[in-house]
Amino acid sequence: MTPFSGAIIFPTLHGQAWQALNLTTPEDRAEEGESSKLRVDRAICVLACGVEQLRNQQGTAHGSPWLPTITDATAGIAMERMRAIDEYLLFRHSEASGNG
Repeated sequence: MTPFSGAIIFPTLHGQAWQALNLTTPEDRAEEGESSKLRVDRAICVLACGVEQLRNQQGTAHGSPWLPTITDATAGIAMERMRAIDEYLLFRHSEASGNG
């Protein structure tokens, strides 16, 4: 695995969590014929960073000092995606710990 870098705190911390679970990040170069699981790992990592950025920039994250500029439906979808990503990370952690 290559080091996950980023200028923003969330992508860096998220990348570190991904690496701790031995998951593939966007920093890991795709190789021809690799498992589709690796492509999914990368996509979920990118989705998590995008949703977090949306929630922070558009005012839907907890503690935001301004009103959201996106619809309730979009904010709800963003929250559902983060919940699914959290579930994925917990499952992979359990799997890595031998409990899955």
